[in-house]
Amino acid sequence: MAKRSYNRGPAEQRFWLRVNKDAAGAPPPQRPDLGSCWPWDGATYSGYGAFNSGSGKIVRAPRFAYESAVGPIPEGLHLDHLCHTFDLGCPGGDDCPHRRCCNPAHLEPVPLGENTRRGRAGEVNSKRLGGQTHCGKDHEFTSANTYIDSRGHRGCKKCRNARKRAQYKPRERCRYGHLYTEAAADGRKNRRCLICFPPSQERLAS
Repeated sequence: MAKRSYNRGPAEQRFWLRVNKDAAGAPPPQRPDLGSCWPWDGATYSGYGAFNSGSGKIVRAPRFAYESAVGPIPEGLHLDHLCHTFDLGCPGGDDCPHRRCCNPAHLEPVPLGENTRRGRAGEVNSKRLGGQTHCGKDHEFTSANTYIDSRGHRGCKKCRNARKRAQYKPRERCRYGHLYTEAAADGRKNRRCLICFPPSQERLAS
């Protein structure tokens, strides 16, 4: 049998040589229609397959597999491994075998919050806070007032916006060092330095 070359040829050809499509692993019990995983046989990082596409940077193998077989991942979306989502017995983490899966049928682009909720971190956090309906400031956790951060933690949007407003401090001087002593009188939304941009003579006359 001829030895396979992993370092020559087009990127897609080299990539799929590293994917074991003949793996005999069982599909997720809840979704047998997905079929078996296609594990990555090359290098890994944090459990995910790592592939040198030849462009000078290392890309995750599942991402390359999806874009090669399906198309570009929409901006702002993240790949969810359905094989992991429907395998309730998998503890997750760097040793999760699903992170090496490159079967495009197992990969679904979803928003970060949805990806987190489907993951084990989101599941554990949801169980821990399942009975909590309001935040510490008594704001209700409605769908419009709730966000999920990258760690799977639930948060109150009203409290987050209040923290941002409290941290905001308006500038006291313009870019040339002139002190803002009064706001512009022409109804502009942003403050304007009246020394750098004095009112027109017509406006003064009126």
